[in-house]
Amino acid sequence: MMTSNEWDNTKWSKSKKGKEAFDIVVPNDFWILINLCLRVFTPLVKVLRLVDGEEKPSMGFVYGELLKAKDDIIKTLKRESDYMPILNIIDLKGKDRIDSPLHTTAYLLNPFYFFKNPKIKDNQLITNNVILCVEKFFSDAQMQHHVINVELQRYTQKEGAYGRKLAACGCENTIRVFSCWWDFNGNETPNLKLMAKRILGLTTSSSSCERNWSVFEGVHTKKRNRLDATRMKNLVYVQFNASNAQSWIVDCCDDEEKADNILPSKRGNRNSQVEKREPDKDDFVSDDTENDLNEEDEIELESDKELDKI
Repeated sequence: MMTSNEWDNTKWSKSKKGKEAFDIVVPNDFWILINLCLRVFTPLVKVLRLVDGEEKPSMGFVYGELLKAKDDIIKTLKRESDYMPILNIIDLKGKDRIDSPLHTTAYLLNPFYFFKNPKIKDNQLITNNVILCVEKFFSDAQMQHHVINVELQRYTQKEGAYGRKLAACGCENTIRVFSCWWDFNGNETPNLKLMAKRILGLTTSSSSCERNWSVFEGVHTKKRNRLDATRMKNLVYVQFNASNAQSWIVDCCDDEEKADNILPSKRGNRNSQVEKREPDKDDFVSDDTENDLNEEDEIELESDKELDKI
């Protein structure tokens, strides 16, 4: 664009800002850096797109795809002095987030990765996190022992149904929902199968958090800025969970499992008798300020300087 006759004929080519932009964009060094950015960020953008999707379960792919993105960056940049600073930033941002027990356990229980690389089970971080997840899922010590030392061993050693060619062929495509893979191949390890289906059936989208902020904006307005933190948190919790926003959590379950997960049976009858109504704006006014606020009054928020003094 900037080397064309059309650019030379515009007023921008003769302005100060136009000349500064020309000096930045035209030299070849600029495009070398742009190419470097694309080579680094292209693998990472693929992971971000995977994480931000809420239609398909993605918990089983986040950790594995991040490892693949790091490998792609290494292959692209080649020199350790070029890629190590980038990998250090990725590891720093992902520590205690992407390498959590839930993410790493999903990585091991996802046959798409494990059948290609059985050495996953030799990673100390992953095995420790799997034990933590088992302890969380099963409170009984005897059951924990059975899942870790019997059922998990059958899976990692590819015994029984896990050793069939059909099981290996069924996990070659990432488009498949691998909770279904466990339905056909995990019957010999029912407890591990249940745990794997629940983990691999989760999405990793941040859309729920974004919807939460929308609810916060509806609750914490200029006229209701004196709500204490606990009361406001409770109001947001009730409003958000009153909708079907979290229905995807149990989408992979059967109808009977959905009913058990959504509402405990002891509370089902009582909840069905509660009359539904739309929330009224008076519900969001704190008891301490209900009599102080007037429809015509406007409360000015404290300035940043006043808050800094506090």
